[in-house]
Amino acid sequence: MRHVTQIFWAASAAAASIAMSASVISTSAQAQTMVTAQTRDALAITIYNNDLAMVRDSRFVKLPKGRSALGFEEVSARIMPQTAALSGAVKVIEQNFDFDLIGPQSLLDKAVGQEVTLYREDDDGDMEARDAVVLANNGGAAVLKVGNQIEVIQGDFPGRIVFKKIPDNLRAKPTLSMTIEAERSGDQRLELAYLTNGIRWSADYVGSLSKDETLLDLTGLITLTNNTGVAFADAKTQLIAGDVNRVYADTRRRDYEAVSMSVARVERSAPQREAVGDYHMYTLPEPTTIADKQTKQVTFMTAASVPVEKVYSYNAYSFSTVKEPQNVQSALEFKNDTASNLGIPLPKGVVRIYGTDSEGSAQFVGEDRIRHTAEGNDVDLTMGKAFDVTVTSRKVEDTLVSKTRTREIRDIAMAYTLKNAKEAPVTVELYQRVGRNSELLESSLTAAEDDASTLRFNVAIPAKGETVLTFKLRQG
Repeated sequence: MRHVTQIFWAASAAAASIAMSASVISTSAQAQTMVTAQTRDALAITIYNNDLAMVRDSRFVKLPKGRSALGFEEVSARIMPQTAALSGAVKVIEQNFDFDLIGPQSLLDKAVGQEVTLYREDDDGDMEARDAVVLANNGGAAVLKVGNQIEVIQGDFPGRIVFKKIPDNLRAKPTLSMTIEAERSGDQRLELAYLTNGIRWSADYVGSLSKDETLLDLTGLITLTNNTGVAFADAKTQLIAGDVNRVYADTRRRDYEAVSMSVARVERSAPQREAVGDYHMYTLPEPTTIADKQTKQVTFMTAASVPVEKVYSYNAYSFSTVKEPQNVQSALEFKNDTASNLGIPLPKGVVRIYGTDSEGSAQFVGEDRIRHTAEGNDVDLTMGKAFDVTVTSRKVEDTLVSKTRTREIRDIAMAYTLKNAKEAPVTVELYQRVGRNSELLESSLTAAEDDASTLRFNVAIPAKGETVLTFKLRQG
């Protein structure tokens, strides 16, 4: 089949992908002074938790005195232009963010109505050059007028299209274009500071339990993810732990395509930490390169032999008979203080815990998410359901004591049977949700009131044994 198609076939080909080489003969952007990353003097980036970063990019450039056009290349494609601030011996008159990048489709879009040169194979296999006019580009099928014919060029076209120039508003890299007023001529150091989306950090933790599950070796990893469209090379990197308040515009969020991310892991000495206002800032010990579409991990803390306690719990939200054994919740608890070999602010993140089997191999036993945890606070990690510790319940009594038009008082008695199939004794914290107008009349175990609507019983269960908890209360 020939690759030249009449116009009536263009609609069915609009969804096809198009691949062509774009040769550029000239450019109209020569009057603008370009500030490239090769002249960079320093780069610093402060990354926040909520998909936000502040970039400070210092570069040298030779400027004429007075008014001129300046192009600051390789800024983030996710820059918030309204936050950009240029400092130096210049005054910014006007600025524009040019994010429409050079590519086959963008070149064709901008060339609609303009002449191009079409190269294609003739019947003898030689390349034939023809003048053409781009009539439309439908996202994969270009409609061209070649002589007196209307032709559609698709993805398998054996040739290329040559454009006569780069359109003024197309860029090879995301560029902040500015009209500036320079106080003097010559080499100058300019710093561009701006906020950007598309780069974020999070904390991840890996913990290894001792065989007897009483000690935990904990490692904290900072995960950096860059999806800004540019790389940040050898950047001084600082991380803010805490939720900074932001004002969001009432506009629909742009949709971004999913991208494949490469992963890098770097181990260095611990970052420096300091308080900044109501937040904590971590400064990585050496400059870091974060490539575009990359996830990188940096170790920021290690703690050995942290004392931990395994806690079992069960929540009873109603007074009902449950014959099917219910597995209790298993959790690990430790204190974030110096006595526990910690005592540093822990950024929010996911903690993954590994145990050890009989052969000494590591096995994943659960994960949980922690909030920002200040020094001195407790950390409670839910691991999952305990296979060997179960609970069943039986409503023993539900008696109406009195009833008025607005109030009903009942006596309710419950019996909980807790079984332990482990080789060692355990204690289960059983939480019974009750009404606010409740009175405990009798109980086989002492109850603590965690709040006005919750009773807590600490139920000790012997190894390979069971314990029955009974209580009666008046509610209404």
